[in-house]
Amino acid sequence: MKALFYNLALLAWQALNLAVVWAAPFSHPTIVLIAFDGIPQNYLEKGHTPFLQQLAADSTTTEWMLHQFPPQTLPNLQSIATGLYPDIHGVRGDHILADNSSECIGYGVKMYNQRNDILPIWTLNEQAGGGRYSGVVAWPGFELNHWNASSPTHQIKANDSKSWENRVDNTIQWMKDDKTPANLVLLHFEANHNRTSESVPQIMQQIEKIIKYYFTQLEQHGIRDKVNTIILSDHTQTNRSVGVMPENKAAQIPNDDSSCHVEIWKSLKEASKQLNAFKLTQYAKLKSNFHSAGISNEAEQYLKMKHDMLFLHPVEFLRSIGEEELNSGMFPLFIANGPLFEPKYKASPFENVDIYALISEKLNLEPPNIPINGSYEYIKNILVKDKPTYENGAFKVILYVIVALLLLACGWYIIKIRKQERVRF
Repeated sequence: MKALFYNLALLAWQALNLAVVWAAPFSHPTIVLIAFDGIPQNYLEKGHTPFLQQLAADSTTTEWMLHQFPPQTLPNLQSIATGLYPDIHGVRGDHILADNSSECIGYGVKMYNQRNDILPIWTLNEQAGGGRYSGVVAWPGFELNHWNASSPTHQIKANDSKSWENRVDNTIQWMKDDKTPANLVLLHFEANHNRTSESVPQIMQQIEKIIKYYFTQLEQHGIRDKVNTIILSDHTQTNRSVGVMPENKAAQIPNDDSSCHVEIWKSLKEASKQLNAFKLTQYAKLKSNFHSAGISNEAEQYLKMKHDMLFLHPVEFLRSIGEEELNSGMFPLFIANGPLFEPKYKASPFENVDIYALISEKLNLEPPNIPINGSYEYIKNILVKDKPTYENGAFKVILYVIVALLLLACGWYIIKIRKQERVRF
């Protein structure tokens, strides 16, 4: 009798141990999204990054990933974090004009507080509960208390003096934290904005060093096979400060951060009246489904040539700049590595807003109230086929606790019955 009870108690103890394990780190899929500024994927072919190049060969890459316009850091990182196009989330450039005014707005609460119904992916993750916690490192806008969104449990601000290696160390610690293990981390490494062709090797070697350090730390902590890593750049470099698209003869007014092109706009408007040689059109007046085109409101307008049509979809814009440039690799970097992703696989094209949908799907997150522009359907082909999905960690914890209690109850009941039988006889 005692042996039976001890065996049941042992099984109950094992069930409770399993509950503890599933309540611990990595009970949910763990995703780390690492973003760099303005790195084209063809930079890997320049011979400065052998580790990163081999990692790409062993991982999922893509023919090309479409960034949002304008090709700037703030609108693109916001699109990745929210799954929305710039004209929806409102961060339409690194500098924008306020609606119905000539006020030039830069980075700050006013830029990021234009809407209160948007949920960044780190908030969506934490709101799902069940032991989900987010970490954010130097991601623009996260610390501005916008969207009425809660702050991530783990965070490092952009102006923090921590080195890149320290940021990686913190990321590892957050994922392994016993009380609040991060199952989602967004890690941003700022760019050198004084980039020249001569400085590219040094920049790429710096990126090579930190990515190698990151994966080395995953190995040393024994979590390489538990972590899914997405490495990308927010946009790519462009030399088209003023470009005339060959098939539609539409020129974009260059993005002059200091003036927000108010003076340019006034001068062109006056010239259009006097010369009658071109038509100046504001974004707000264009009847189109184009979601971003790099135009901010009154300041970032397009110059529309008379009697010609203006391409308004980014895919069409990319096609219009010629097959040679399309095949040059001047698209943002994208590498996905980990148990969720297909190894040695090149995916069909998708947009960076689709990453939000992918993360939401794999972390079992309820979609936000506002419909996102990204689509899981366009990016799901990067996932490993026919592999069981992770189950909900909180459900397993509850299940194992219930099993343990039932086993103990059974043992107690059996002992009680046996005692009653002894009393009878």
